[in-house]
Amino acid sequence: MSSSNTPAADVDESEAVDSADPVIVVLTPDTASASERRERALAERAEKRQTILSRKRQLAKNRQAFGVTLMKIKNYQGAVLCFADACTLWKANPVCHCDLATAYLHLGRFPEAEVAASAALALDPKLVEARYTRAIARRGQGLLRAAIVDLETVLELDPANEAAKTALHDLNAALAVPESAAPESTLADYTAPVPTAPPLEMDDEGSDTSDANHTGSGVPCLFYNHGGCARSKDCKFSHATDEKSVRDDIGKNVCLYLLLDACKFGDKCIYSHDRSYLPTNTKAAWWEDEARVAEMRERIDKVKEEAKEKREEREKSRAAAKEKKGKRAEGGDVEGESSKDKKRKNKNKNRRGPGHVRGGSMGSFGGGGEFGGAPQFSPQHMVFPMGLGLGLPWNGGFVSPAPFAGGGGGFAALSQYDVGELAAQGVKPWDEDAQDVLAALR
Repeated sequence: MSSSNTPAADVDESEAVDSADPVIVVLTPDTASASERRERALAERAEKRQTILSRKRQLAKNRQAFGVTLMKIKNYQGAVLCFADACTLWKANPVCHCDLATAYLHLGRFPEAEVAASAALALDPKLVEARYTRAIARRGQGLLRAAIVDLETVLELDPANEAAKTALHDLNAALAVPESAAPESTLADYTAPVPTAPPLEMDDEGSDTSDANHTGSGVPCLFYNHGGCARSKDCKFSHATDEKSVRDDIGKNVCLYLLLDACKFGDKCIYSHDRSYLPTNTKAAWWEDEARVAEMRERIDKVKEEAKEKREEREKSRAAAKEKKGKRAEGGDVEGESSKDKKRKNKNKNRRGPGHVRGGSMGSFGGGGEFGGAPQFSPQHMVFPMGLGLGLPWNGGFVSPAPFAGGGGGFAALSQYDVGELAAQGVKPWDEDAQDVLAALR
């Protein structure tokens, strides 16, 4: 079956694209006022934070539920890991901290259990289960009086708690024995936080986005703090706040020195110089109070002065070490004696007067000759067998008499063997009877 070709089928695809109408993009200017733009940016940022917060809380609930399952099968170590993750994801949830304390309790890790239970009580002072768990953890550490105070508080909140009644009865009986009693402390320290105390305010909805946790190389990102960074988490620089910046409500890091009117970089500063989105009417907004600004200036000046002093001390120590190292490299001692001075000093010390040879006196041969005195020792001087170091120059196996006799007379040329024979008889080569002794030996 043949198919007929229509004119539309013969049209090339590229021609069809070229013949299409061009796409026109119209850019309309943003006519919103500054306040409207600010409100819009804050709303976008709040929506982003809420999305991240909801996702993290759901993850925390999942980890907590899995930890409870592990507790039922007595996998307490795995439960500790799950509850710890839940506490990290949802810091302001007292139940997560209480579950973590219970898991620690089953492992016998009483100090960690007490810390986790105290964290739960700080978030909710009326949480009975957390206070009971802390009492048992204190009992495990031998803090009996502290445990009794917690159990009494539990019964004040829940008079029908049978477990607390039984534990309190046992502790009172144990405390009656003097050696079992723990050191006393104040009642307030044991009770804290009291049930009537307000819960700890924790900003669990603060800036905890990926940008706030992205530290990169530690160097602040110029683009992020100004127009915005397109690399996001792949950026090599830091998007997080540091000690020289304050994070605003849209996630930018505002220059600390700008708030102190002391930034010397102006528009070239690596931090944001826009005050528009800074939080207002909060305890953390110290830049709104002139007294606190002045106090902050004094603190920063003090820190800078201390840093300057430490830097100067390091430079002095480095310079002294460098100077000491240079003197040692030149061969001198620490007091400044150079290698040339030491060589000259040693040369004068080792130089002897006429008639002196290393190892003994020259006797009647004198100190004349081309050396003007006894020759100095050098690696070329012969050290003869039998331990007799004469300091005489080695010259092909014979001792040259020229340096000692002034070129005339003295003793005949001696071989190494002859010198050894004379030494065996206690005779020196320059003695007057040396030749007679050799003749007698031969």
